[in-house]
Amino acid sequence: GQNGNGSGFVAWANVNSTFYYNISYNNTTSGVNAGGINTIVYNNSCYHNFVNGIGVYGEISFTNGSSGIARNNIMYNGLKYGLIVDVYSSAIEDHNLAFGNAVADWGGIASKGPTDIEADPMVISAPPDFNLQSTSPAKWAGVNVGLNTDILGVPVHPPPSIGAYEFNLSPVTGLCGSSNGNSFAIAP
Repeated sequence: GQNGNGSGFVAWANVNSTFYYNISYNNTTSGVNAGGINTIVYNNSCYHNFVNGIGVYGEISFTNGSSGIARNNIMYNGLKYGLIVDVYSSAIEDHNLAFGNAVADWGGIASKGPTDIEADPMVISAPPDFNLQSTSPAKWAGVNVGLNTDILGVPVHPPPSIGAYEFNLSPVTGLCGSSNGNSFAIAP
């Protein structure tokens, strides 16, 4: 989702929701609000969310008793946290990249683990092009989560890249949906 009033993607009070290969930027709260039970958040790219600055949110948020798994996500330049898990929630999180988030890259009970990366993701030009540059630390730094192709149908390399786009020597141009019903082009 982009430029939305609220979160880019939401699983509020849902059970067994899955979010993968999404791009979320410039929303007024979280990029992905994983407010449900057993919410799976894989291979998303979240950038510069939380533009209204009210509440405890991050690029990816597990709050209000939620639970789930966050793997292979890019969370950067957020106006609060990269990944936040409040004290009432739980999340397994690993192989994520967080960088340049205003308050902290990890917040609440979430903390940077040994497989997480805290570095500039080096995307082509955010927004709108979140493809990885050849020198990106996210390139082939993820963990296999059972996905075979990325947001544009590019085959996943073993190990996969972190974020919505698999690193590809020849970036692909395509379309992806947004939360406000529009589409936008992803340039090579």
